[in-house]
Amino acid sequence: MPATISGLQKPGQHWAYFPDGHPETIAETLVAFANSEGGSLVLGLDAEGKLGSIYTDDEAADVLRSAERLCRPPVRTSDWQNHAVSGGAVVVVRVDRSGDMHALEDGRVLVRRGTDNAPIDSSDVDRLLAARPSGEFELQPVPGARRDDLDENVVEDYLERRQKRNPRHTILPKDKLLQQIGALTEENVPTVTGLLLFGKEPQLFLPQSRAIFVKFADTQPRGPEGTLGYGRREEFLGPLPLIIDRAWRVIWEEMDKRAVVKGLQRHEETEYPSNAVREALVNAVAHRD
Repeated sequence: MPATISGLQKPGQHWAYFPDGHPETIAETLVAFANSEGGSLVLGLDAEGKLGSIYTDDEAADVLRSAERLCRPPVRTSDWQNHAVSGGAVVVVRVDRSGDMHALEDGRVLVRRGTDNAPIDSSDVDRLLAARPSGEFELQPVPGARRDDLDENVVEDYLERRQKRNPRHTILPKDKLLQQIGALTEENVPTVTGLLLFGKEPQLFLPQSRAIFVKFADTQPRGPEGTLGYGRREEFLGPLPLIIDRAWRVIWEEMDKRAVVKGLQRHEETEYPSNAVREALVNAVAHRD
């Protein structure tokens, strides 16, 4: 009879099942989860609920330690959950997204893509490194900041969109969820992440967290006789979601557009693909050098 454990999800981007103790295969998923968005490993059980060859908690721990030793650097796991079931042991382990880039002993760098652990090439490795958080800076509490420095309207908008994207997620109290995503400390002090995403005036605490739009007449930063070479300059303040929206509106205003008629339909074409420009804007704001 299949074992039933509440809270487990189907194999996918954030879930992987290992009924048997093969350290090499488990190590691949540890690396892929740590290099991506994190995930949960289920040891001793397959996706249909059938028990495998791991019979005790100690065996699960030994298998996991062997797998961790195959990762460079080792991948940290957390939130161990031991489930006693008839005929065996099931352990669920959490892997958080890492601030480091991890590889296997043979040098392969893997990321999670659906149910697969996919190797990436050198150009993707460069992008992965650029997107890594630098240490724990984003999770540090901001001196002098208080809970009421967060904009409730921005927080509510985020929570509403989060629930629409993941309607099956458990609805947590607001501050508990903000702690979970790293926006508040356990003492309810805003972190760097919290102020950047939800702050009323984050620039009071983080003056460098702003965006500047400059439109130049050509490729030269200076005009004739050393004059300024740009015709428009805009500075954007506020939390990051508002900075992105305001910057996008200005970029949209400045892009050349033309009307194109196809059949009976009239379409507006922009100088550059709007989706690509907006994605580049989001990446520029979200990824720190």
